[in-house]
Parts: sequence; C-alpha cells; structure tokens
Amino acid sequence: MSLSSCSECLSCQHVRVLELLLPRLAGVVVGNAEVAGARRWIWAHTRADSAACPRCGRASARVHRRYQRRLADAAIGGRKVMIRLRVRRLFGGAPDCPAATFAEQVPGLAARYARRTVPLAATLGAVVVALAGRAGARRARVLCAAASRSALLRLVMAAPDPALPAPRVLGVDDVAVKRGQNHGMVLIDCHSGAPVELLAGRDAQPRADWLTAHPGGR
Repeated sequence: MSLSSCSECLSCQHVRVLELLLPRLAGVVVGNAEVAGARRWIWAHTRADSAACPRCGRASARVHRRYQRRLADAAIGGRKVMIRLRVRRLFGGAPDCPAATFAEQVPGLAARYARRTVPLAATLGAVVVALAGRAGARRARVLCAAASRSALLRLVMAAPDPALPAPRVLGVDDVAVKRGQNHGMVLIDCHSGAPVELLAGRDAQPRADWLTAHPGGR
C-alpha cells in the first residue's frame, strides 16, 4: 500500500494501517498522507478534546487559536517524512493560573518547541554519540535525516544526564579548568573509576553539600 493512497475519510482502513505502522501517531488523527518528490507528507491534528495546563494541571478545552507545527520524522522507504500537525493554543485551566494560554502537546510524538519527532531525535542522538559532529552529520544524510553537526551536538547537550547509582566509595581529586586558571574537585566512583561530578573550588563545603544531597557515598 502506498502512503499516497491515504487521502480518503478519517475512518478509512488505509489511515488506520498508517497509524498502526507509526505508533507515535496514536495520539493524533491522521487526515491525509501523500508522496511529493523525495518526501512523504502526513497531515494530522490532535485527538484529545482538552489538554492539561502545564502550570496548574487543570484541563482546558477553551481554544485561543490554532496553528500548525512541521515535524521531521524518521525516513520510510528511503524517503524523508514530514508531519504537518495542527495543534491548539488553549486558555489557562483556572482563573488564577499564571499561564494565560498554553499549547497542547502530544506525548511520544515531539517535545515542546521541537522540530523533530521523538524517534528521529533519538536516532540522531545515537548517531552523534557514536560518531561525533561532522561524521555524524554525514551518516545522518545517508539515513535521510540530514542535520548539521551543530544541530546534532545540541541534541546531545539537551539530553538529560543518565541516572547513576550512588557510589559506595567516593574518591576526590584536584582538577584544573581553563588551562590552570580555575581549579576544582572531581568526584570519582572508586569501584567503576567513572567520574561522578565536577565541583568548583577546593573548599570542603561544596563537597559536604554534594554528599548531603546524594546520600550513599562515603
């Protein structure tokens, strides 16, 4: 089945198959899909009647305005995929809410302000971790997910730090930063040899504060 055939009503079987093949679209309604040149285009809109305000947590269905997001997605069949997602900006969920309006989000599809879907961002993140900036950009083009080396590095920098178990035995060593202009302390897990944290200065107070915030190390 070609994606270009998905141009019928929202309840047609072709659109249902498309949603099954792309589970990240489970939170939206696919209205149309077609092939144009080297790209596959998918038009969709949000499925939920209301959305929770990120500030107060209360649900709101009062529409302020509608707008369209354009998201790059992982390639299908050697073609780039672009999703045109129609979303709503809603009024705050409560009269005393500090957010006058907020944009609804689709969990699992794309992060806030992102121009790539979560699966594509994860793929590019794995590429740049393995190959670094320039080589990663060349590999991304082969995967039909072109991105500059700067964009790839920003993906890595924006990723949250992995959760690490509290070290049972903690080592401390001096470290010089900026060619010896500044000095600090590096905390090391003595069992694994992995660095745990970099603290500014050589005073004992930053180390004591870190130990208080991370019980288990000694």
